[in-house]
Amino acid sequence: MAPDILVALYDPASDKGSLSWLRKLIKVDLSASLAQPAAVGAEVVFTASAVGFHLPQYEFYIRKDAEITVTQEASAKNAWTWFPEIEGKVTIGVRVSDAKEKGETELAFDVANPKK
Repeated sequence: MAPDILVALYDPASDKGSLSWLRKLIKVDLSASLAQPAAVGAEVVFTASAVGFHLPQYEFYIRKDAEITVTQEASAKNAWTWFPEIEGKVTIGVRVSDAKEKGETELAFDVANPKK
């Protein structure tokens, strides 16, 4: 699949050769602006970084148990700001896509009530 590259190497001294298959790196990372646990009501900015995409689109979501809620529809904006309203553990995720590639990653995130 393009744009993979196949490289043939040959060493005349040893009369040996090898083939190397180079593939395009597709990678998605997600980071949070605050350490965990974050307090209820605190501003948390999640930032995605993507490698190997051309004009990427970022879609952010929250997953709690089996329920997924999209919080930012696909756009060129690679950050999403969240103000958690309840305590507990959730998973924040981002889907990144362009015309040819897709990638996704998730980050488990803990929210605590500061009044306890």
